[in-house]
Amino acid sequence: MFQVYNARLNYCSEILQLLSNQLNDKHHVRLEWIIIILILIEVCKTLKRTL
Repeated sequence: MFQVYNARLNYCSEILQLLSNQLNDKHHVRLEWIIIILILIEVCKTLKRTL
């Protein structure tokens, strides 16, 4: 009986870990896009000044 509960808890733990990893990945992707956009803004500003 305890084996069934243990297996279910392990399964729930794995699902929570997967969800946590996915949320972290989304956060990292968002930060990467923000950095890319900021770099593009800087490049555009520099080009505008030189032209």
